[in-house]
Amino acid sequence: MVQLVERDLQVHLRWFKRRDRSARVFAVHFEGHLPVEEVEVDGELWRFRQAESDLAMRSILVDEDQSPVVILTSLRNSTLEPDIKGRIGGGEILNFDVWQPLAMLFEATGIDGRLKAGEHSDAIAQTLMRIAATKKLPPVVGGFLDDKPAWHVIQTAGLGQERGAEDLSEWLVWAVTSGDGVERLFGAYADIVPALGERLEEEFGAAGR
Repeated sequence: MVQLVERDLQVHLRWFKRRDRSARVFAVHFEGHLPVEEVEVDGELWRFRQAESDLAMRSILVDEDQSPVVILTSLRNSTLEPDIKGRIGGGEILNFDVWQPLAMLFEATGIDGRLKAGEHSDAIAQTLMRIAATKKLPPVVGGFLDDKPAWHVIQTAGLGQERGAEDLSEWLVWAVTSGDGVERLFGAYADIVPALGERLEEEFGAAGR
């Protein structure tokens, strides 16, 4: 599971608002701990509140008629009362599905299932979200996001490679000359290191490791 930080939550909220631009309340299925109690998105402060029953959700809805709020809950849509569904954004409990906002950011209409279901799917998604927090992601050609454009963004926008290293010699030159890029790889983007190691080994054999 991707560990959410404040920047990720801002991207998710922008995605939720895109689904329902007039909503002041969203409900999200979430069982865990968030690092913040509120985030600012497009000049509005959104607060996170916990509710584990229909009664608790109704109480928040009454209290929060004016202030934007995200209700975190373990409840499911199948058990949620219709009157509550009618008052939350999108008419349903949403999820922090990291690939949904990434599709929006890449302007993609579809995502390769292998990219979403792979062993390192969470790490790739998290790294792309970190990059998207400070840089605009390029629209994918044909509207389909798969392995190639995802890694191209990680290599260029994330690791600072001018056009994305394509052979082992280019990777070696980058490793020797790009101090900032290497620092980001083992710092902010450390989660991607195992996936990158496997990718390089697949392409270049043992030398890629």
